[in-house]
Amino acid sequence: MTRPTGSVVMPAYNESASIASTLHRVAATLVADLPDRDWEIVVVDDGSVDSTAMVADAVAADVEARGVSVRILQHAVNRGLGAALQTAIAATRGDVVVVVDCDLSYDPGHVTSLVRALEARHAQVAVASPYMEGGRTISVPRHIERRSRMANAFLARISGSSVSTLTGMVRAYNGPFVRALALKSVDDVINVEALYKTGVLRGRIVEVPATLDWSGLEQRAGRTSIRSRRTRSKTYQTVISGVLFRPYLMFAAGGMALFLLGAFFGLGAILLPSDRVALTVFGATLMVTGVLCGLVSVLSIQVKRCFEELYFLHSGARLHVSDTIVYRAPSVSVEVTAVVPQRHPADVAGA
Repeated sequence: MTRPTGSVVMPAYNESASIASTLHRVAATLVADLPDRDWEIVVVDDGSVDSTAMVADAVAADVEARGVSVRILQHAVNRGLGAALQTAIAATRGDVVVVVDCDLSYDPGHVTSLVRALEARHAQVAVASPYMEGGRTISVPRHIERRSRMANAFLARISGSSVSTLTGMVRAYNGPFVRALALKSVDDVINVEALYKTGVLRGRIVEVPATLDWSGLEQRAGRTSIRSRRTRSKTYQTVISGVLFRPYLMFAAGGMALFLLGAFFGLGAILLPSDRVALTVFGATLMVTGVLCGLVSVLSIQVKRCFEELYFLHSGARLHVSDTIVYRAPSVSVEVTAVVPQRHPADVAGA
């Protein structure tokens, strides 16, 4: 019988100081806690200007001596987290694919809990979540944590999702599923994109309580503080990416605001004693613009539905979304996981 396989994906950018320790710790966890499968670690050096790739290559032999293979891929220039993850995921061979951060702000023990949750609940994605009940953060600067929590709360609300940490990178994926998911983002938004497309395909997403620990990562915290403008930009970009889930809300809310504001100015022009032609025209213009925004909102709904249906019908990843069928007899219960193509709600409605 063929042994199951697993891949650990590790994007790295200027991580020469930590990558050796990270490789050893991750490999030790895999061997000790998950010895039931053959493991590989795929490192993507995303255009580092230090010796990240050379250090990783130097310790690869020691890691492989433990029974965990190591492959190191390199980008000639820095292309961003999304591009690094695309490169790594495409190169994986495992039945499960686990993404970890190179500085291990999430302890390697989370790999075990993510894989177990993914398999036990027949999910396509298992997310390490410091923001769900049971999760926590340690030594994360307050302003960074506050922005992150607000962004994730916004995304959860606008998407209607029960997932508490949509932006987190540390996750476990069903291997064939994620390799067929056709991720396109080249920046941090790839984490949101992966969950969005999983939802379109009616895949199962589960969360595992996690601890995000920045203890001993003073350099990272200091760099984040110094480059606060970039940090804010990434957070706001993530929030704006919420439009990915429901773009029509932006146009509908803006259109309603413009219509009401125009009505206010129009009413003022009527009630004021003197002639207010300019005010009337301005109010009417705002109201018409509001109506047009409403029409664009309706159109965006149709465009979004069209995209989702086309993606659903043509994505190979949907063939790896599993249904759990439970057959019950008077004295026996057998659970079978069948990999079958999923039907889109639109198909059911038209049946």
